[in-house]
Amino acid sequence: MSDNDDPKWLHDWKQLETDLESPAGQVATSSQDAAEEKNGGGENKGELGKDDQHGTSADFAALIDAIKREGAAYRKEEQREDSGKKFREWVTIVLIAFTFAAVCWQVREMMRVYEPISDQAKATAKSAEATASSQRAWVGPSTVTLNGIQKDKGMIATIAYQNSGREPAVSFYPGTATKLYSLEEWNGGDATKEIMAESGQCLKINNLPSGLQVVYPTTGFSAYQLTIDTEKLSEANKILVTDDIISGKSIATFKGCFSYKTAKEIHHSAFCFYYLASATTLPNLSICNVGNEAD
Repeated sequence: MSDNDDPKWLHDWKQLETDLESPAGQVATSSQDAAEEKNGGGENKGELGKDDQHGTSADFAALIDAIKREGAAYRKEEQREDSGKKFREWVTIVLIAFTFAAVCWQVREMMRVYEPISDQAKATAKSAEATASSQRAWVGPSTVTLNGIQKDKGMIATIAYQNSGREPAVSFYPGTATKLYSLEEWNGGDATKEIMAESGQCLKINNLPSGLQVVYPTTGFSAYQLTIDTEKLSEANKILVTDDIISGKSIATFKGCFSYKTAKEIHHSAFCFYYLASATTLPNLSICNVGNEAD
């Protein structure tokens, strides 16, 4: 059978086989394959690019969502912290207010209770002071007498003193002094100033030696006595009766300071008596307007 007698399909196949075996056919086939590969590869590459682009967009969106979620969580946390801080501040303010109110109430109650306690304490102190005063020794002069006067002679005065308290006065010290004042000094105030200053010094004595006289409580008209002869005193205190004393131009004063211990404390009695011819009726001397104090 010749080639012309072959069926058309066989003839076409043989022709194709021949074309493939020839160099031109190979080139065409290669070109076609290359074109197909190019077309197919382009399609694949496009699909891959599309896939890469889609993956990148998805990752970026996920990142944005994560940032949004983190920001929202942070804001919620801040709001929660602010709410907690405000709550603590309000709790602190309320506690301070309650504390202040409690302190004010306590102070008011203390003041209300303190007043009667203070009054009771004052009353107790006064009662104790009154009891101590009623039991302690009280030593002071009762009278000072002068047995007449004689010119150019001394003045002999007798000081009677008593303990009108209920316990003995120990370490008793009887200090005495005499002085002559002119009528001008007496009426002008100089004598008053000096007598007051001396009585003030008497009350400041704060030390007494032990072993001195003891003055026991006296009753009725019994009394201790102290005699002063102005002629036998030192030159500073010596007084002799002169015409001025007799006529009333000079005033003779007899001053003293009794110091003693009682109720474990030192107490004092300052006194002042005087002789003025026109005002004094013997034997008792007159009491000065100043200089008589006791504690």
